[in-house]
Amino acid sequence: MFRQLQIPVLLFFGEQVSSLSAHEFLTGYKVTVLTRVYEDGSLSLQYELNLDPDAAETIAHKRGIFARNGYRMTEIKKENGLILTAAKSYPPNGRHSELSDELSRLSVMCRNDTFYFREVFHNYLIRDEIASSNLKKDAATAKVLMADTEYLFMVIMPGRVIESATGQVVRDTVQWQFDIEELFPAETLNMSAASVIERDEDVSGVLILVSVLLIILSGLMWYRNRIVSKNG
Repeated sequence: MFRQLQIPVLLFFGEQVSSLSAHEFLTGYKVTVLTRVYEDGSLSLQYELNLDPDAAETIAHKRGIFARNGYRMTEIKKENGLILTAAKSYPPNGRHSELSDELSRLSVMCRNDTFYFREVFHNYLIRDEIASSNLKKDAATAKVLMADTEYLFMVIMPGRVIESATGQVVRDTVQWQFDIEELFPAETLNMSAASVIERDEDVSGVLILVSVLLIILSGLMWYRNRIVSKNG
């Protein structure tokens, strides 16, 4: 699943370049990004990374980014990997919210019972790691080492999804999946979806109104017939 290669200290114009502050190797990993949009306009966001437990520099790099952006982190060591989970939530902010950090820019808008979601994912986890590695000028090798990298984005919307841009819809959830061929050249990834809440109480309200009208009409007819009987 994971690929890694020790990269020797590079030589430029005969001078040795220190690699103390740079990654000595790159490796592939799997990411699941789960976003939940709630009816009140609030959001919860969770990144789950399945990392090579021996890739200490990659793990440290990811921890640093998440910590800097205010994510709560947990780690679970498994037999063949380390699961790093980073999560945070955004409170409701009116009918239209714009939220952003180094990783993405999120937009949520609500009109009546219709919700609109958009994410511009900055692909910072990959781009920054390559930029701070010894392979920042060797894109071909970096791409080979990260060949196993895959990102799965899942957005759970309120109600029923009625529209999604290129995503796969499963009831209230939209999914987008990207492999290294799509991730490597991309500075941003754009995803959007819309959903609607179909409220049963609206139907119940109509039925109640009709029932009340029928009762009133029956009462008027009864009263009319009584008056007619008296006059007859």
